[in-house]
Amino acid sequence: MVRSLDFFSTVKRASEFGVVVKDEVRLDWSRVIARKQHAVEHAEGDKAADLRNRGIDYYKEKVTFISPEEVTIGSERARPKRIIIATGSKPSMPPIPGVEHTMISDDALEIKELPTLMVIIGGGFIALEFAHVFHQAGVKVTILEAKDRLLSTADGEISKAIKDSFIRQGIEVYTGAGVSGIEAQNGTRVVTATIAGEEKLFTSDVVLNATGRVPSLDTLSLDAVGILYSKKGIKVNEFMQTNIEHVYAAGDVTGGYMLTPVASYEARVAAQNAVTGNSRKIDYRVVPYAVFSRPEIGSVGLTEEEAQARGIDYSLAWLDFATVGAAVVNGETEGFVKLVVDNSDNQIIGGHIIGHSAAELILEVAIAMKGNLTVDDIADTIYIHPTFSEAVAGAAVSHEKGHFEACCG
Repeated sequence: MVRSLDFFSTVKRASEFGVVVKDEVRLDWSRVIARKQHAVEHAEGDKAADLRNRGIDYYKEKVTFISPEEVTIGSERARPKRIIIATGSKPSMPPIPGVEHTMISDDALEIKELPTLMVIIGGGFIALEFAHVFHQAGVKVTILEAKDRLLSTADGEISKAIKDSFIRQGIEVYTGAGVSGIEAQNGTRVVTATIAGEEKLFTSDVVLNATGRVPSLDTLSLDAVGILYSKKGIKVNEFMQTNIEHVYAAGDVTGGYMLTPVASYEARVAAQNAVTGNSRKIDYRVVPYAVFSRPEIGSVGLTEEEAQARGIDYSLAWLDFATVGAAVVNGETEGFVKLVVDNSDNQIIGGHIIGHSAAELILEVAIAMKGNLTVDDIADTIYIHPTFSEAVAGAAVSHEKGHFEACCG
């Protein structure tokens, strides 16, 4: 969906590139949904058949613990030697009166007809990505976020930049908005929220609950067997092992980084330890993430605020996309690169990018951090011109020269 709407947005700008589109550019939403479904099916394939081909038994059944050693799989009982719990997460349902009148992200992915008005409750990854998609599709979008900024865990400059960009695009954004109720009235939804001490009403065709996700624990009967957990997730040690020796857990169900690549990594560590006897520790030192909004966001490591809170002597390397040749050529000059550098050894301890291809660019920073490279190592690397990757190089060069400067010399 994000790709379809990005392409739609680009085609609407065709005249900027000297391309004449003869007829009116319009969006066929039904084809957008059909393409999304095709992509999902292609990516997933027949996983059950793939598992069976590897000699792995596959059951699509509810699993419940009877004892630490025994589980039910549907109507059958089993006594596995090792168990890995990876039941994932589900959308959070905040205690707001009328929350049953909202849709969740699963519903938004299948919506058949575009609404005219949409209110999104929340200001995290899910909220921003759906706000981008539906706004680009022509829906009037309003975001209501309870905290004082969007992406509350992101670097402060990134949070401000994405809010400012959304507002410029025509998305209404309210932070510090405490939603107190949702009512269904004559086929519409009315959301009540308190903003700066004043109660406001927002009328909408649909309301998207995008307040995050919580671990999916309901059906496991963990209390009955003594597996420790909290509302944040199952408790695990550095080997992804629970307090029951032969039981491990991985992914969203542990309540950590709720990111698909992290879940895959945790699953590999848990599986290896379950088989080999805790031979590998989990390592969260470098965990990049992205938000596929427009502009795109990529981040890894410490934010500037976190570096300050830890008392680290740090400096910044910073570069505006407007100085990057590839950004100018592609008409994508909105955004910047920000690197947080530890002054004791010049190693990068955080990277934050907003702009075109930020999700790809942040991996350069993540690999540098993983390999213990310094900001000078990046500055000394010869990059290809003109490419967006020069934005990272230019930020590093600006640090080397001791002042923010244009890319890339």
